[in-house]
Amino acid sequence: MKYSIYNTVLPLSEKLGLVYCGATDRFVVYRRGLTPLLETASADRLAVEAPGLYAELVRGGAIVPDEEDEFGNLKRLGDEAERSPKSYRLILNPTIDCNFKCWYCYEDHIAGSKMGPETLRRVLLLVSGILDRQPELETFDLSFFGGEPLLHYDEIVRPVLDHCRRECRRRGVRLLVGFTSNGYLIDDAMIAHLTEDDEPKSFQITLDGNRERHDKTRFPARGEGSYDTILANVRRLLGCGVEVILRINYTASNILSVRDVLKDIDTIDAQGRKLLTVSFHRVWQDRRMRELPDSVVADTVELFREEFRNVGDAFSMNNLRNPCYADKVNEAVVNFDGNVFKCTARDFSEENRCGVLADDGRIVWDERVESRRAAKLSRPVCRTCRLLPLCGGGCSQKAVESGGENICLEGLSGEEMDKVVMQRFYDCHVR
Repeated sequence: MKYSIYNTVLPLSEKLGLVYCGATDRFVVYRRGLTPLLETASADRLAVEAPGLYAELVRGGAIVPDEEDEFGNLKRLGDEAERSPKSYRLILNPTIDCNFKCWYCYEDHIAGSKMGPETLRRVLLLVSGILDRQPELETFDLSFFGGEPLLHYDEIVRPVLDHCRRECRRRGVRLLVGFTSNGYLIDDAMIAHLTEDDEPKSFQITLDGNRERHDKTRFPARGEGSYDTILANVRRLLGCGVEVILRINYTASNILSVRDVLKDIDTIDAQGRKLLTVSFHRVWQDRRMRELPDSVVADTVELFREEFRNVGDAFSMNNLRNPCYADKVNEAVVNFDGNVFKCTARDFSEENRCGVLADDGRIVWDERVESRRAAKLSRPVCRTCRLLPLCGGGCSQKAVESGGENICLEGLSGEEMDKVVMQRFYDCHVR
Protein backbone atom coordinates (compact mmCIF):
# COMPACT_ATOMS: atom_id res chain seq x y z
CA MET A 1 0.00 0.00 0.00
CA LYS A 2 1.13 3.59 -0.61
CA TYR A 3 0.07 7.12 0.19
CA SER A 4 -1.94 8.82 -2.54
CA ILE A 5 0.03 11.42 -4.48
CA TYR A 6 -3.02 13.68 -4.18
CA ASN A 7 -2.95 13.99 -0.37
CA THR A 8 -2.58 17.25 1.55
CA VAL A 9 -1.78 17.25 5.29
CA LEU A 10 -2.63 20.41 7.24
CA PRO A 11 -3.02 21.54 10.85
CA LEU A 12 -6.66 22.07 11.81
CA SER A 13 -6.21 23.20 15.43
CA GLU A 14 -3.70 22.79 18.24
CA LYS A 15 -4.77 19.18 18.78
CA LEU A 16 -6.16 18.13 15.42
CA GLY A 17 -4.73 17.68 11.94
CA LEU A 18 -6.42 17.21 8.59
CA VAL A 19 -5.66 14.87 5.69
CA TYR A 20 -7.39 15.73 2.44
CA CYS A 21 -7.50 13.04 -0.21
CA GLY A 22 -8.20 14.88 -3.43
CA ALA A 23 -8.76 11.71 -5.45
CA THR A 24 -11.86 10.88 -3.39
CA ASP A 25 -12.65 14.43 -2.18
CA ARG A 26 -12.70 13.17 1.42
CA PHE A 27 -11.20 14.47 4.66
CA VAL A 28 -9.76 12.58 7.62
CA VAL A 29 -9.32 14.38 10.94
CA TYR A 30 -6.65 12.93 13.24
CA ARG A 31 -4.69 13.74 16.43
CA ARG A 32 -1.77 16.04 15.58
CA GLY A 33 0.51 14.03 17.82
CA LEU A 34 0.60 11.49 15.01
CA THR A 35 1.86 14.04 12.46
CA PRO A 36 5.59 13.07 12.72
CA LEU A 37 4.67 9.44 12.10
CA LEU A 38 2.37 10.37 9.24
CA GLU A 39 5.06 12.49 7.60
CA THR A 40 7.97 10.02 7.92
CA ALA A 41 6.57 6.49 8.11
CA SER A 42 5.61 4.37 5.12
CA ALA A 43 1.99 3.34 4.79
CA ASP A 44 2.88 -0.20 5.86
CA ARG A 45 4.63 1.05 8.99
CA LEU A 46 1.69 3.32 9.78
CA ALA A 47 -0.56 0.24 9.64
CA VAL A 48 1.48 -1.27 12.48
CA GLU A 49 2.09 1.79 14.67
CA ALA A 50 -1.24 3.64 14.19
CA PRO A 51 -3.76 1.07 12.89
CA GLY A 52 -6.78 3.27 13.63
CA LEU A 53 -5.47 6.18 11.55
CA TYR A 54 -4.30 3.76 8.85
CA ALA A 55 -7.79 2.27 8.55
CA GLU A 56 -9.38 5.74 8.28
CA LEU A 57 -6.91 6.78 5.59
CA VAL A 58 -7.62 3.62 3.60
CA ARG A 59 -11.38 4.26 3.86
CA GLY A 60 -10.85 7.88 2.81
CA GLY A 61 -8.72 6.93 -0.19
CA ALA A 62 -5.55 8.55 1.17
CA ILE A 63 -3.81 5.15 1.15
CA VAL A 64 -4.16 3.09 -2.01
CA PRO A 65 -2.79 -0.16 -3.50
CA ASP A 66 0.74 0.07 -4.94
CA GLU A 67 -0.50 -0.65 -8.47
CA GLU A 68 -3.19 2.06 -8.42
CA ASP A 69 -3.11 4.32 -11.52
CA GLU A 70 -4.19 7.44 -9.71
CA PHE A 71 -3.74 9.87 -12.60
CA GLY A 72 -5.60 7.56 -14.97
CA ASN A 73 -8.49 7.31 -12.53
CA LEU A 74 -8.71 11.09 -12.18
CA LYS A 75 -8.53 11.61 -15.93
CA ARG A 76 -11.43 9.20 -16.45
CA LEU A 77 -13.39 10.99 -13.75
CA GLY A 78 -12.80 14.33 -15.44
CA ASP A 79 -13.72 12.94 -18.86
CA GLU A 80 -17.01 11.59 -17.48
CA ALA A 81 -17.88 14.99 -16.02
CA GLU A 82 -17.02 16.80 -19.25
CA ARG A 83 -18.94 14.35 -21.46
CA SER A 84 -22.08 13.95 -19.37
CA PRO A 85 -25.10 13.50 -21.67
CA LYS A 86 -27.55 14.62 -18.99
CA SER A 87 -27.26 18.40 -19.41
CA TYR A 88 -26.66 20.96 -22.15
CA ARG A 89 -25.60 24.57 -21.70
CA LEU A 90 -26.33 27.08 -24.44
CA ILE A 91 -24.95 30.60 -24.01
CA LEU A 92 -26.30 33.30 -26.31
CA ASN A 93 -24.94 36.77 -27.02
CA PRO A 94 -27.91 38.84 -28.23
CA THR A 95 -25.36 41.64 -28.71
CA ILE A 96 -21.80 42.51 -27.79
CA ASP A 97 -22.72 46.14 -27.42
CA CYS A 98 -23.00 47.47 -23.86
CA ASN A 99 -24.48 50.44 -22.06
CA PHE A 100 -21.37 50.58 -19.82
CA LYS A 101 -17.71 51.11 -20.74
CA CYS A 102 -15.68 49.50 -17.94
CA TRP A 103 -11.93 50.14 -18.22
CA TYR A 104 -10.94 46.50 -17.63
CA CYS A 105 -13.42 44.83 -20.01
CA TYR A 106 -11.57 42.48 -22.38
CA GLU A 107 -14.29 42.53 -25.06
CA ASP A 108 -14.28 44.63 -28.20
CA HIS A 109 -17.81 46.03 -28.03
CA ILE A 110 -19.50 46.62 -31.39
CA ALA A 111 -21.93 49.50 -31.16
CA GLY A 112 -25.33 48.62 -32.58
CA SER A 113 -24.57 44.91 -32.87
CA LYS A 114 -27.68 42.76 -32.55
CA MET A 115 -28.74 39.20 -33.40
CA GLY A 116 -30.70 39.37 -36.64
CA PRO A 117 -33.85 37.44 -37.62
CA GLU A 118 -31.92 34.78 -39.58
CA THR A 119 -29.52 33.98 -36.73
CA LEU A 120 -32.45 33.98 -34.31
CA ARG A 121 -34.24 31.46 -36.53
CA ARG A 122 -31.17 29.21 -36.51
CA VAL A 123 -30.90 29.49 -32.72
CA LEU A 124 -34.48 28.28 -32.30
CA LEU A 125 -33.74 25.36 -34.63
CA LEU A 126 -30.61 24.62 -32.63
CA VAL A 127 -32.57 24.40 -29.38
CA SER A 128 -35.18 22.06 -30.88
CA GLY A 129 -32.50 19.93 -32.51
CA ILE A 130 -30.51 19.51 -29.30
CA LEU A 131 -33.61 18.39 -27.43
CA ASP A 132 -34.65 16.04 -30.25
CA ARG A 133 -31.25 14.39 -30.72
CA GLN A 134 -30.32 13.98 -27.05
CA PRO A 135 -33.02 11.94 -25.30
CA GLU A 136 -30.85 11.50 -22.19
CA LEU A 137 -31.00 15.20 -21.40
CA GLU A 138 -32.39 16.00 -17.98
CA THR A 139 -31.58 19.73 -17.88
CA PHE A 140 -31.19 22.47 -20.48
CA ASP A 141 -29.24 25.48 -19.21
CA LEU A 142 -30.02 28.62 -21.20
CA SER A 143 -27.71 31.56 -20.45
CA PHE A 144 -27.56 35.07 -21.88
CA PHE A 145 -24.26 36.90 -22.11
CA GLY A 146 -22.80 39.76 -24.13
CA GLY A 147 -22.24 42.70 -24.16
CA GLU A 148 -25.28 43.52 -22.15
CA PRO A 149 -28.01 40.98 -23.03
CA LEU A 150 -30.84 43.08 -21.61
CA LEU A 151 -30.33 45.72 -24.31
CA HIS A 152 -32.48 43.55 -26.60
CA TYR A 153 -34.71 41.69 -24.20
CA ASP A 154 -37.96 41.91 -26.16
CA GLU A 155 -36.45 41.23 -29.60
CA ILE A 156 -34.07 38.39 -28.67
CA VAL A 157 -34.32 37.15 -25.09
CA ARG A 158 -38.10 36.92 -24.92
CA PRO A 159 -38.67 34.78 -28.05
CA VAL A 160 -35.74 32.46 -27.23
CA LEU A 161 -36.89 31.96 -23.65
CA ASP A 162 -40.50 31.36 -24.73
CA HIS A 163 -39.32 28.78 -27.29
CA CYS A 164 -37.14 26.98 -24.75
CA ARG A 165 -39.98 26.89 -22.25
CA ARG A 166 -42.31 25.25 -24.77
CA GLU A 167 -39.75 22.78 -26.08
CA CYS A 168 -38.45 21.73 -22.66
CA ARG A 169 -41.96 21.39 -21.23
CA ARG A 170 -42.99 19.20 -24.17
CA ARG A 171 -40.08 16.81 -23.57
CA GLY A 172 -40.02 16.84 -19.79
CA VAL A 173 -36.58 18.48 -19.65
CA ARG A 174 -35.85 20.83 -16.75
CA LEU A 175 -35.02 24.34 -17.95
CA LEU A 176 -32.52 26.58 -16.14
CA VAL A 177 -32.21 30.27 -17.09
CA GLY A 178 -29.29 32.57 -16.34
CA PHE A 179 -28.06 36.05 -17.20
CA THR A 180 -24.66 37.72 -16.94
CA SER A 181 -25.70 41.35 -16.77
CA ASN A 182 -24.71 44.67 -15.27
CA GLY A 183 -28.20 44.73 -13.78
CA TYR A 184 -28.94 48.32 -14.73
CA LEU A 185 -31.72 47.77 -17.29
CA ILE A 186 -33.96 45.41 -15.31
CA ASP A 187 -37.55 46.64 -15.26
CA ASP A 188 -41.03 45.48 -14.26
CA ALA A 189 -41.87 44.09 -17.72
CA MET A 190 -38.76 41.90 -17.75
CA ILE A 191 -39.43 40.61 -14.25
CA ALA A 192 -43.06 39.88 -15.12
CA HIS A 193 -41.98 37.83 -18.13
CA LEU A 194 -39.19 36.05 -16.29
CA THR A 195 -41.51 34.98 -13.50
CA GLU A 196 -44.31 33.68 -15.79
CA ASP A 197 -42.85 30.18 -15.33
CA ASP A 198 -41.25 28.75 -12.23
CA GLU A 199 -38.00 27.38 -13.70
CA PRO A 200 -34.88 28.27 -11.66
CA LYS A 201 -33.45 31.62 -12.70
CA SER A 202 -30.23 33.42 -11.81
CA PHE A 203 -28.37 36.65 -12.52
CA GLN A 204 -24.66 37.37 -12.16
CA ILE A 205 -24.33 41.08 -11.48
CA THR A 206 -21.12 42.97 -10.78
CA LEU A 207 -20.21 45.71 -8.32
CA ASP A 208 -16.88 47.55 -8.37
CA GLY A 209 -16.47 48.71 -4.80
CA ASN A 210 -18.71 51.02 -2.79
CA ARG A 211 -20.99 53.65 -4.29
CA GLU A 212 -18.22 56.19 -4.91
CA ARG A 213 -15.75 53.71 -6.41
CA HIS A 214 -18.35 51.80 -8.42
CA ASP A 215 -19.88 54.91 -9.98
CA LYS A 216 -16.46 55.96 -11.27
CA THR A 217 -16.11 52.63 -13.09
CA ARG A 218 -19.63 51.57 -14.10
CA PHE A 219 -21.82 54.25 -15.51
CA PRO A 220 -24.17 54.54 -18.50
CA ALA A 221 -23.38 56.72 -21.47
CA ARG A 222 -25.34 59.56 -19.89
CA GLY A 223 -22.82 59.66 -17.06
CA GLU A 224 -24.95 59.24 -13.93
CA GLY A 225 -24.06 56.68 -11.27
CA SER A 226 -25.41 53.12 -11.41
CA TYR A 227 -24.69 51.72 -7.93
CA ASP A 228 -28.05 52.49 -6.32
CA THR A 229 -30.06 51.37 -9.36
CA ILE A 230 -28.18 48.07 -9.56
CA LEU A 231 -28.57 47.28 -5.86
CA ALA A 232 -32.27 48.15 -6.03
CA ASN A 233 -32.65 45.71 -8.93
CA VAL A 234 -30.75 43.03 -7.01
CA ARG A 235 -33.31 43.37 -4.22
CA ARG A 236 -36.18 43.17 -6.72
CA LEU A 237 -34.81 39.96 -8.20
CA LEU A 238 -34.29 38.37 -4.80
CA GLY A 239 -37.81 39.39 -3.82
CA CYS A 240 -39.16 37.51 -6.85
CA GLY A 241 -37.26 34.33 -6.03
CA VAL A 242 -34.45 34.85 -8.55
CA GLU A 243 -30.97 33.80 -7.45
CA VAL A 244 -28.30 36.49 -7.66
CA ILE A 245 -24.54 36.08 -7.74
CA LEU A 246 -23.20 39.45 -6.66
CA ARG A 247 -19.72 39.52 -8.18
CA ILE A 248 -17.37 41.89 -6.39
CA ASN A 249 -14.57 42.94 -8.74
CA TYR A 250 -11.75 44.15 -6.51
CA THR A 251 -8.55 46.09 -7.16
CA ALA A 252 -5.88 47.59 -4.92
CA SER A 253 -7.77 50.87 -5.15
CA ASN A 254 -11.25 49.63 -4.25
CA ILE A 255 -10.74 46.63 -1.95
CA LEU A 256 -11.15 48.59 1.29
CA SER A 257 -14.22 50.37 -0.08
CA VAL A 258 -15.84 46.97 -0.69
CA ARG A 259 -16.53 46.76 3.03
CA ASP A 260 -19.10 49.56 2.60
CA VAL A 261 -21.06 47.27 0.26
CA LEU A 262 -21.70 45.02 3.25
CA LYS A 263 -23.55 47.84 4.98
CA ASP A 264 -25.70 48.41 1.89
CA ILE A 265 -26.79 44.77 1.56
CA ASP A 266 -27.02 43.96 5.26
CA THR A 267 -30.76 44.69 5.31
CA ILE A 268 -31.57 41.92 2.80
CA ASP A 269 -34.05 39.63 4.53
CA ALA A 270 -33.52 35.97 5.43
CA GLN A 271 -35.22 34.63 2.29
CA GLY A 272 -33.15 36.92 0.06
CA ARG A 273 -29.95 35.82 1.77
CA LYS A 274 -30.67 32.22 0.82
CA LEU A 275 -30.79 33.28 -2.83
CA LEU A 276 -27.73 35.57 -2.72
CA THR A 277 -24.14 34.51 -3.34
CA VAL A 278 -21.33 37.03 -2.93
CA SER A 279 -18.33 36.13 -5.09
CA PHE A 280 -14.99 37.96 -4.95
CA HIS A 281 -12.87 38.27 -8.09
CA ARG A 282 -9.61 40.08 -8.59
CA VAL A 283 -9.40 42.37 -11.64
CA TRP A 284 -6.39 40.68 -13.22
CA GLN A 285 -5.32 43.78 -15.19
CA ASP A 286 -4.56 45.60 -11.91
CA ARG A 287 -0.83 45.05 -11.33
CA ARG A 288 -0.89 46.97 -8.06
CA MET A 289 -2.61 44.01 -6.38
CA ARG A 290 0.83 42.40 -6.07
CA GLU A 291 1.78 45.12 -3.60
CA LEU A 292 -1.26 44.51 -1.38
CA PRO A 293 -0.94 42.15 1.61
CA ASP A 294 -3.04 38.99 1.20
CA SER A 295 -4.62 39.70 4.58
CA VAL A 296 -6.45 42.76 3.24
CA VAL A 297 -8.49 40.65 0.82
CA ALA A 298 -8.85 37.73 3.24
CA ASP A 299 -10.10 39.98 6.05
CA THR A 300 -12.62 41.64 3.71
CA VAL A 301 -13.97 38.27 2.54
CA GLU A 302 -14.23 37.12 6.16
CA LEU A 303 -16.35 40.15 7.08
CA PHE A 304 -18.87 39.09 4.44
CA ARG A 305 -18.79 35.48 5.63
CA GLU A 306 -19.75 36.61 9.10
CA GLU A 307 -22.99 38.01 7.68
CA PHE A 308 -23.77 35.86 4.62
CA ARG A 309 -23.65 32.11 4.19
CA ASN A 310 -22.79 31.94 0.49
CA VAL A 311 -19.49 33.77 -0.01
CA GLY A 312 -16.80 32.60 -2.42
CA ASP A 313 -13.37 33.78 -3.48
CA ALA A 314 -10.53 32.81 -5.80
CA PHE A 315 -9.59 29.84 -3.62
CA SER A 316 -12.96 28.08 -4.07
CA MET A 317 -12.26 25.20 -6.49
CA ASN A 318 -13.83 21.91 -7.47
CA ASN A 319 -12.99 21.96 -11.15
CA LEU A 320 -12.32 18.30 -11.93
CA ARG A 321 -15.72 17.04 -10.76
CA ASN A 322 -17.49 20.25 -11.76
CA PRO A 323 -15.50 21.39 -14.81
CA CYS A 324 -15.59 24.78 -16.45
CA TYR A 325 -18.60 25.11 -18.75
CA ALA A 326 -16.25 25.62 -21.72
CA ASP A 327 -14.71 22.16 -21.22
CA LYS A 328 -18.02 20.35 -21.43
CA VAL A 329 -18.90 18.66 -24.71
CA ASN A 330 -22.55 19.68 -24.34
CA GLU A 331 -21.90 23.42 -24.39
CA ALA A 332 -21.80 26.18 -26.96
CA VAL A 333 -21.62 29.97 -27.06
CA VAL A 334 -23.51 31.43 -30.02
CA ASN A 335 -22.61 35.00 -30.88
CA PHE A 336 -25.06 37.52 -32.34
CA ASP A 337 -23.57 36.94 -35.81
CA GLY A 338 -23.91 33.14 -35.78
CA ASN A 339 -20.27 32.40 -34.99
CA VAL A 340 -19.84 29.77 -32.27
CA PHE A 341 -17.34 29.73 -29.41
CA LYS A 342 -16.61 27.60 -26.34
CA CYS A 343 -15.48 30.30 -23.92
CA THR A 344 -16.81 33.70 -22.83
CA ALA A 345 -13.55 34.78 -21.18
CA ARG A 346 -12.00 35.90 -24.46
CA ASP A 347 -13.26 38.35 -27.05
CA PHE A 348 -15.50 37.01 -29.79
CA SER A 349 -12.99 37.36 -32.60
CA GLU A 350 -12.32 35.28 -35.69
CA GLU A 351 -9.18 33.96 -34.00
CA ASN A 352 -11.15 32.50 -31.08
CA ARG A 353 -14.07 31.10 -33.08
CA CYS A 354 -14.61 27.33 -32.84
CA GLY A 355 -17.51 26.85 -35.26
CA VAL A 356 -20.51 28.32 -37.05
CA LEU A 357 -24.26 27.92 -36.77
CA ALA A 358 -25.46 26.33 -39.99
CA ASP A 359 -28.70 27.05 -41.85
CA ASP A 360 -30.41 23.98 -40.39
CA GLY A 361 -29.55 24.99 -36.83
CA ARG A 362 -26.69 22.52 -36.36
CA ILE A 363 -23.29 23.64 -35.12
CA VAL A 364 -20.38 22.92 -37.46
CA TRP A 365 -17.34 22.70 -35.17
CA ASP A 366 -13.76 23.14 -36.39
CA GLU A 367 -10.41 21.70 -35.26
CA ARG A 368 -9.98 24.27 -32.47
CA VAL A 369 -12.47 22.37 -30.33
CA GLU A 370 -10.28 19.27 -30.40
CA SER A 371 -7.15 21.31 -29.68
CA ARG A 372 -8.75 22.53 -26.44
CA ARG A 373 -9.61 18.97 -25.40
CA ALA A 374 -6.14 17.69 -26.28
CA ALA A 375 -4.46 20.46 -24.27
CA LYS A 376 -6.38 19.62 -21.09
CA LEU A 377 -4.18 17.66 -18.64
CA SER A 378 -1.47 17.31 -21.30
CA ARG A 379 1.29 18.86 -19.15
CA PRO A 380 3.41 16.42 -17.08
CA VAL A 381 3.54 18.92 -14.22
CA CYS A 382 -0.18 18.26 -13.59
CA ARG A 383 0.05 14.50 -13.19
CA THR A 384 1.48 14.42 -9.68
CA CYS A 385 0.32 17.81 -8.42
CA ARG A 386 -1.61 17.33 -5.18
CA LEU A 387 -4.08 20.03 -6.26
CA LEU A 388 -5.05 18.36 -9.56
CA PRO A 389 -8.34 16.93 -8.20
CA LEU A 390 -9.48 20.45 -7.31
CA CYS A 391 -7.98 22.63 -10.06
CA GLY A 392 -8.70 20.08 -12.80
CA GLY A 393 -5.53 21.01 -14.67
CA GLY A 394 -6.48 24.65 -15.06
CA CYS A 395 -8.12 26.52 -17.92
CA SER A 396 -8.00 24.68 -21.26
CA GLN A 397 -8.00 28.03 -23.08
CA LYS A 398 -4.82 29.00 -21.22
CA ALA A 399 -3.41 25.54 -21.95
CA VAL A 400 -3.81 26.12 -25.68
CA GLU A 401 -2.31 29.60 -25.39
CA SER A 402 0.69 28.28 -23.42
CA GLY A 403 1.88 26.42 -26.50
CA GLY A 404 2.48 23.16 -24.67
CA GLU A 405 4.89 24.66 -22.12
CA ASN A 406 5.14 22.40 -19.05
CA ILE A 407 4.04 24.94 -16.45
CA CYS A 408 1.34 25.27 -13.81
CA LEU A 409 -1.31 27.46 -15.40
CA GLU A 410 -2.62 28.59 -12.01
CA GLY A 411 0.84 29.51 -10.74
CA LEU A 412 -0.10 28.77 -7.13
CA SER A 413 2.46 28.57 -4.35
CA GLY A 414 2.39 25.77 -1.78
CA GLU A 415 0.77 28.14 0.70
CA GLU A 416 -1.92 29.07 -1.81
CA MET A 417 -2.58 25.39 -2.51
CA ASP A 418 -3.12 24.88 1.21
CA LYS A 419 -5.65 27.72 1.16
CA VAL A 420 -7.53 26.02 -1.67
CA VAL A 421 -7.75 22.79 0.35
CA MET A 422 -8.92 24.62 3.48
CA GLN A 423 -11.52 26.45 1.42
CA ARG A 424 -12.76 23.08 0.15
CA PHE A 425 -13.03 21.88 3.77
CA TYR A 426 -14.96 25.04 4.61
CA ASP A 427 -17.29 24.58 1.62
CA CYS A 428 -17.99 20.92 2.46
CA HIS A 429 -18.19 20.92 6.25
CA VAL A 430 -18.51 24.46 7.62
CA ARG A 431 -20.59 26.65 5.30
